Amino acid sequence: MVSACQHLPVTLRPLNSCAVFIVFFLFSIASVAATSCSSLSGEPVLWVVPSKPGGGYDAYSRLLQPFMEKALNVRIRIENRSAAGGVVGAMAIRDAQADGRTLGIINAPGLLAANMLPNAPAPDPRQDFTILGKVAESHVVMLTGKHSGISDINSLLAISRTRPILAGIRDAGSSNFVTLPITASLLGMDYAVVTGYVGSGARTLAALRGEVDVIFLNMDSARRYIASNELVPLLQITDPPNMGLSDESRSLLTGVPVLSGEQGVARRQIDTTGLTMEGVDAGAVALARIFAAGRLVVAPRDLPDTVSHCFATALEDVMASPEFLQAAGKANLGINSENAEGARKLLSLAATELDKFQPEIRAAIGEARR
Repeated sequence: MVSACQHLPVTLRPLNSCAVFIVFFLFSIASVAATSCSSLSGEPVLWVVPSKPGGGYDAYSRLLQPFMEKALNVRIRIENRSAAGGVVGAMAIRDAQADGRTLGIINAPGLLAANMLPNAPAPDPRQDFTILGKVAESHVVMLTGKHSGISDINSLLAISRTRPILAGIRDAGSSNFVTLPITASLLGMDYAVVTGYVGSGARTLAALRGEVDVIFLNMDSARRYIASNELVPLLQITDPPNMGLSDESRSLLTGVPVLSGEQGVARRQIDTTGLTMEGVDAGAVALARIFAAGRLVVAPRDLPDTVSHCFATALEDVMASPEFLQAAGKANLGINSENAEGARKLLSLAATELDKFQPEIRAAIGEARR
């Protein structure tokens, strides 16, 4: 009997010592990574959420939980630590042992913003964590209460020519606070800051009571209030407006103007702001890049490379799976994922863009603390 292989025009050559070493090295890396994953099998893993139950970060964490448990063969226990606008939760992840037993989700733009404060206690997302990937990014919307008398962005800008616009925020170290001075500079809008509204619910209530004119919320948090007609969306801040949004969110934002682009409101305000077209576009792009850093899944710094690779690969596979994307769609959660390397690059770019606005942000911080 003649083997089929004998008919193949292949010349077999012995592997040289270099090739043998490379094959052995790659096999060893794969074996170590598999061993690192299997060493966690059946073990409990703590997943820290830096917000209250029911919020966007909590929703994404609980969406990921069963898929990551299956991928890693571990039990994940979610713990919400919402104090200090997410800083306490981020610190809990940072300060945990780098042994593969603690994971979590963080607000990268928010932590970058918090680090602009003097003597900031907040962890620095660029150096205090092992970045495993990005699950989504914030799509920020400017909103007003249904009884505010402000019908659209043109109405708001008309009011701003007669008095400062009152904006409700958490504090001078939040990502939504960063949105305010940059957006105001692009619109030529005078404003005053009212701080102390912790959480989307508190800011929504402030807008409904008429304590403030506008608030800024991520679309995941704003969606239910827009759907119930409690809040009126005035402007989509980040760009492109439909990236990573759920179908419901896209529907709710139909007809709501955007800040940037050829049809953006910022370009229409050039006569008021005195900015050049290039300056307006650069500012709008910078704002979009800041928020593109998004919601990151992280572990403590100095996680062993093999364990980090195990987690990052599992997360990447989960977020690309049809089953996960289908579950996200049913939960009305937009997914705009990046692997670990891509997430690190976006984080670095966001920090660079944020630094360009230090004068405006520091001036706003001073105003907020008066």
